[in-house]
Formats: sequence, C-alpha cells, structure tokens
Amino acid sequence: MNPSPDPLPERRPHPVGLYIYSATEVMERAAYYGMLALLAMYAMQVLGLHEAQAFELVGTYTGCVYLAALPGGTLADRKIGFMRAVFLGGILMIVGHAVMAIGSLAALYAAMGFISVGNGLFKPSIASLVRKLYAPGDPRLDDGLSIFYLSVNIGAFLAPFIVAAIRARWGWHAAFGSAGVGLAIGMTQLALTKRFIGREQNDALGMVVEYAEKKPMPWAQAKGRVFAICLLSATAVFFFMAFSQNATTMVKWTDTCVERMGVPTEMYEAANPLFILIFTPILALMLRRVKISTPVKIAIGMALTAVAYLLLWYAAWKTGDAAKAHMGWVIGSYAVITIGELLVSPHGLGLVLKLAPPRWVGAMAGLWYVSTAAGNKLGGKLGHLWVSMPHARFFSLLVATSLMAGVFMWARRHQLQQAIEEALAQDAEGAPKKAPAAAVSEPVAVGTELAIG
Repeated sequence: MNPSPDPLPERRPHPVGLYIYSATEVMERAAYYGMLALLAMYAMQVLGLHEAQAFELVGTYTGCVYLAALPGGTLADRKIGFMRAVFLGGILMIVGHAVMAIGSLAALYAAMGFISVGNGLFKPSIASLVRKLYAPGDPRLDDGLSIFYLSVNIGAFLAPFIVAAIRARWGWHAAFGSAGVGLAIGMTQLALTKRFIGREQNDALGMVVEYAEKKPMPWAQAKGRVFAICLLSATAVFFFMAFSQNATTMVKWTDTCVERMGVPTEMYEAANPLFILIFTPILALMLRRVKISTPVKIAIGMALTAVAYLLLWYAAWKTGDAAKAHMGWVIGSYAVITIGELLVSPHGLGLVLKLAPPRWVGAMAGLWYVSTAAGNKLGGKLGHLWVSMPHARFFSLLVATSLMAGVFMWARRHQLQQAIEEALAQDAEGAPKKAPAAAVSEPVAVGTELAIG
C-alpha cells in the first residue's frame, strides 16, 4: 500500500519553533513596552526634564533601539548566526534593564545603550528565525507571522498593568528592574526549549530553506526586491512617526488634558495591544474573504492612521488646551490606529521577509527596523512642536503626513505588486522538485509587529 500523500502545506501544523519563539517574544516585548510606558513620565517627574526634552529622549531611545537592527541583522547574517544573536542580544538587554534600576541620568543613558545594542541583535534575528521555519511560497507563513505578532502584543498589553502596579507599590526603579526579570525568564525559556526546534519540523519544506541559503542570488534579480523593500520602508517611516506619539505626546495629553476617570495614565497605553487582540481574528476573517494586495493594505492602514489623529484633532479643537476631553476620544483613536497598525506593521514586515534575498534576510529585516528607528526619532523631534503650537494643530500635522504616505503607497501599489510576483516566481523556479510548489501569486495575508514598536 502506498503511503498517503503529505497534507497540503496550508493544512500542516505550524512548526513547534514558532510557539517557542513567540513565547520568548512575549517576555521581550513586555520588557520593552514596560520601560516605554514609564520613560516619558520618569524623565519629567523624576529627572526633571522639560516636556520637549523628555519627548526627544524617548524618540532618541526608540530610534536607537530600531536603528541598531541593521548592523545587528547584518552581523547575524554574516558572522554569528541568528540564534547566537538572539541570546547575546537578550543578555545585553537584561544588563540594560538592571542598569536602568540604578536611577540616575547617567545610568539611564548607559541602560539605553545596552538595550539598543541588544535589541539590534535580538529583533531582526528572531524575526528571521521565524521566517526560516517556512519555505519560500509556503502559504502558512502569513498565519505564522500573525501568531508571532500576537505574541508581541500580549507582552505589550500586560506590560503597562504590571509596571504601573509595581511602581505604585515599590517605586520607579523596581518597575524598571521588573522588566529585566521578565526578559530573563523569556531567555531562560528559550534556552531550555530550543532543542525542540529543528528543520525536521517542516519535513520537505526544510529542504527548500537549505537550498535557498546555499544558492546566491545575482544582483540583477535581487535589486528589484531591494528597491521594493526600500519603498515599503520609506512609507513605514511616516507610520511609525505617528504611532510613536503613543509614548510621548499622547502620554502627556492623556495625563493633563483628558478626563481619565481615575485610571492611571500608563494603563491607557494598554488600549492599543488590547485592541490588537480583539481585532486580529476579525481582520483575519475579513482578509480571507476580501483578497487585497499588501501594498493596498498598507495604503489603507495609513489612511486609518490619519483618521485616528483626525479624532484627536477634533477633541483638542473642541475642548482647547486647557479643558479636559472625554476619555472616549483617546480610546477611539487607539482603536482606529490599531486597525491601521494591523495593516501596516506586520504585513509590511512579512512582505520584507518574503522579498528579502536568501542571504540578506537579517539585513533586510534590519532595514525595515531602520524605518521604525527613523519614524521614532522624527516622532520624538515633534515634541518641540507640541510645546510651541496648539494641540489641535499638532494633531492636524500628523493627519497630513499620514495621508501623504498613504497616497504615496497607493501610487506605487502596481510597481510593488509586480516585484512581489516576480520574487515569488523566482523562488518557485529555484525550489527543488521534491519540495511543494510555491504559488506564483502572492499568498493571501491573513491576520497581522515587531516592531516592531
């Protein structure tokens, strides 16, 4: 009797490595967002920085965290490997959070340096490890990235509640130190379970990954992919510039200009990851039924980002800078920008990982995170405008820049789609005959980081 054929790729279970990496990412993101939830208020209330200085500090920190992903991803690609980079990055970040607990401005800058370098090694490497679990053209990749991105937001959702409770009970430094403890738990989990991760989890699909790694890609084929990634990254700069306000001007506006009903300011930052957990299955179902290309998704996401800040513009215009706005405007804005994030961030990173030439996966993931860095740095720079202009005008500026980026992506959608189809066709042609055939058309992205913020 002939053995039954292998199930179709989309019906096969996900590799166990996906869940191991996702569990690690939960703790790493909880540490990152826990610190971010506190940083602006800590800089103003404890270190005595002015608003503009605090906002620029946060922008510099988040910018450095993601900027380090380009050299970190390249180093992992060429020298030390992705798994070693993840562990080395994790250790450096744990040290950074421990230094943060010391409680001085010098310690803050030292901690930011450790965390930035560590994140630069960790972030693109763990995303690349997830990508390497799937063969080129494997339709399960989008679902796998959705699961991984959910792990990011589970950590981001839990972090504000944990650090707010610890700060209220034991103070700022204990709250910062708890982030390092959580990260240490995540890295220990990975160390204990990484032996279960193996390419045999993918059976024949692993053969395709091995083949792709050994076969160099000529620049004539790679340049179209790299150009498309650059276009995606350029658009992402404007999204992350707007989105980064969650950790700066949104914190200040919520703290001073919103009727918070007794809810601590830090906990409002949990609204975004909470909405991600709610909207992800709904959006996944919609995208299964309505098939639209990734460039169009990103263009729609930028338009929704503009709508989110349009709500804040109206609230600030209606109440002025002195009166307090209803908390519903903040929550509504978080809800809308969350849908925009689900269309821009994970789909953008997923597309970068699909388009990246095999030997440049870490570097291309790093380039995407450079766009995150640039957006966060620009977002911090906007803090100077927050101080010098009415809040309504500030929010209208973000409406305009988000719409501009959305129009740019819409105008380039056909060019990007052509690059996607050519890349997938090249992957299908280069795959071994034993492996499942890759689809020539772009797989439908279902569901949703990294951040990634």
